[in-house]
Amino acid sequence: MAQRESVPARIGRRLVRAVDARLRREQGIFVFDDDPACILRISLAPAKAEVALSGGTVVAAGERLVIVHFWNERLPPIPPEGPDLRWARRMVQGAIYSLRLLAQYLASQPGLATVQAVGSDLAGFLAAGDLDLGVGFFERLGFDVQRPHSAAGLWGRLALFWGNVYSWALIWTYNPASVRGKVPWRLGRFSIWMSRATLERRYGRAEAHGPPEAEAQAGEPALATTGGSRR
Repeated sequence: MAQRESVPARIGRRLVRAVDARLRREQGIFVFDDDPACILRISLAPAKAEVALSGGTVVAAGERLVIVHFWNERLPPIPPEGPDLRWARRMVQGAIYSLRLLAQYLASQPGLATVQAVGSDLAGFLAAGDLDLGVGFFERLGFDVQRPHSAAGLWGRLALFWGNVYSWALIWTYNPASVRGKVPWRLGRFSIWMSRATLERRYGRAEAHGPPEAEAQAGEPALATTGGSRR
């Protein structure tokens, strides 16, 4: 029998969901494809600093980027005993399928033709021992993974701390098994970026693709047995 959630936990998760919904509206996060198998949403934002990618693409500060956000409500729930191979396969297949949908969406939007890269500067939020696994997950999807610069000054460190607390609260709300034994001040972050050219080359193939389950049945190879979570 599943353990019943306490009243304070129910109230806390409802509060986090309400705050998350409001912040999504304020940040302009939107659904680019309502396919039930899509696990990503996106927003548009100017680059805070120059972004140099391995393929030679350089995004200047101020140029528009497509920011990817995990769709928390649609992420595969982590089993109580922790991530396993089945969960990792579902996560990878969902990410691949969603990136294909994103490539199709960008190709259909003339107003986004100048966007050179997609990604996030707050992608990773993992314990030190899991960082290599999370980095491997995104690298095998085609992202360049970078550790962000340390926050400067007292206010910068405070902003990072409260950002970590909020990220922890999101994970606790939507995938509580993944925060077991973890505390916000001991978790590390990293950023992920992929050039538009890489996205189109890897995920913009013209042939039709089915949802993740169909691809798995058709022999779609698993890329990794690891995963990372961010909204």
